[in-house]
Amino acid sequence: MTTSDRRWRGILAFPLTLSVVAATASVSLAALAAPPFMALMTRDPSLVQAGQWWRLASPVLVQPAGWGQLGFNLLGIAVVGAAFERRRPRWQWVLTYVLAGVGSVVLLALLRPDDHGGGSSDGVAGLIGALAVAELLERARRPSSRSVLDTVAMGYSAFFCAYLAALPLGVWPAIIAGDVALALALTVRYRVGPAGVAVGGLVLVVVTGAVMAVQADGHGIGLLTGAVTALVVWRARSRE
Repeated sequence: MTTSDRRWRGILAFPLTLSVVAATASVSLAALAAPPFMALMTRDPSLVQAGQWWRLASPVLVQPAGWGQLGFNLLGIAVVGAAFERRRPRWQWVLTYVLAGVGSVVLLALLRPDDHGGGSSDGVAGLIGALAVAELLERARRPSSRSVLDTVAMGYSAFFCAYLAALPLGVWPAIIAGDVALALALTVRYRVGPAGVAVGGLVLVVVTGAVMAVQADGHGIGLLTGAVTALVVWRARSRE
């Protein structure tokens, strides 16, 4: 088997993640190219009440903030999604993404009815929260090797949580907070045992998720939804 064949085999090991990346990219690009289409896909509680029920889910598929939002969210789906797909059944991946993404849309419609935005980041947040729980449960049972994928997913998750929690302070403070969290996460990963790293990751998810959720931020809602979903699924399966 050639190096190219091995690379393709590795990429195709995550068909669900690839499918969601492709679908999100396709719909987002179409929406960015056609503003009227974008307007049909974003949040709008009044239009949901008027019968446009697809708006309960469609905001997760578009990135109205532009190319930066699209690139950041596609990277999150790819790396965090693949790391989670490698650990848990695909139905749990879908359940987590839908509950976090669509659940945030519904809650924001109630809490912030004038917000007509959108984006995949709440779904990504759900995967981050669920991955943090999965990491802790896995490390507690049997410490495993630190793969490149796990390292990248952990770094992205740390930046995501710190950056978005600090964003109300301004873009530059948020970037600094995200970079500091990323540097600390990578440093700790190679100096502390896997179980300690997993505990730290879950603490970061819970703390930043709670801070953002109190502010009616969909990212915080997504983080906590993903973590709770993973715990409920684990508890239910442990009783079987």
